[in-house]
Amino acid sequence: MIAGETFYLKARIKEDGHLHVTIYADPADGIVTANISSDLRLEQTCMLNSGDHPFISKPSLIAYEHTKYLNPEEVTALESFGIDRKLDPVPAAVLVRIQQGALNSNHTSPRIKALIRKALQPKTN
Repeated sequence: MIAGETFYLKARIKEDGHLHVTIYADPADGIVTANISSDLRLEQTCMLNSGDHPFISKPSLIAYEHTKYLNPEEVTALESFGIDRKLDPVPAAVLVRIQQGALNSNHTSPRIKALIRKALQPKTN
């Protein structure tokens, strides 16, 4: 998986599925995913609108309280058993907005913030 990829998880019992976006990805470290929700009662650190992604048709937000870190083994299991379907990636500018929101959110763990900071560092050759 790469940062910016989106996927829809298979719905669990008593839970609707959600669109998820990979906001950090490194084969050695694993990934960080965040889900997109239209429940506007949640923290509104990063709002998304129609046009930010083809799946989004109404005001939505990144639910940072549901952001997850998955190690490489968990990523393999997710790719094998958990993804219902992959969708278009988010545009690079939207990905950066989501990552910046993760840094600003009170719901993002320090570990995830450190990974996001790493992702936002300029690449050196």
